[in-house]
Amino acid sequence: MSIAGTERAGKPALAIGVKIIDFPGWGSSATASYYQPHKSMTQKTTLPKSKAVFTVLNDKGLHTRPSTEIVKCAANFDAAITLTYKDETVNAKSLLGILFLAAERGAKITVEAEGPDAEAAVAAILKLANTRFHIKY
Repeated sequence: MSIAGTERAGKPALAIGVKIIDFPGWGSSATASYYQPHKSMTQKTTLPKSKAVFTVLNDKGLHTRPSTEIVKCAANFDAAITLTYKDETVNAKSLLGILFLAAERGAKITVEAEGPDAEAAVAAILKLANTRFHIKY
C-alpha cells in the first residue's frame, strides 16, 4: 500500500499527516494507522489585530536606548508585535531585531500586533514613539 509520491526504491515511506506506512528497515511489523487531529487544531480562530505607523523623532534614530524602551514596552503585552521598515519585519520584543532595522530620524515604522491586547500594545508603542522613547539629548 502506498500513497502517490511516497514510494522510494519500491518501499513506502512516511506520508506526513495522512498515513503512517511501513518504514524501510522496520520490516512488515509496522501497521498502518490514521492521524486525526483534535478538533481544536482544525478550528480557525481569529485574534484581534491592530496596525499603525509612527515616525522616529529622535535625532539619532532607533539606536540602543530607544530600541530597549520599545522592547521593555512590548514585553508587557501578550500580543505578537512586529515592526516593519524598508521591507524588513522584526519582532518588537527583540532588541537585536530592532537594531537590525537601522531606522534613522524621520523613518516611518509600521507597528502591527496580533493577540488579545493588540490595540493596547500598538497604542503604547505609539505613545512611546511620540515621547521620543523617554530620551533627552
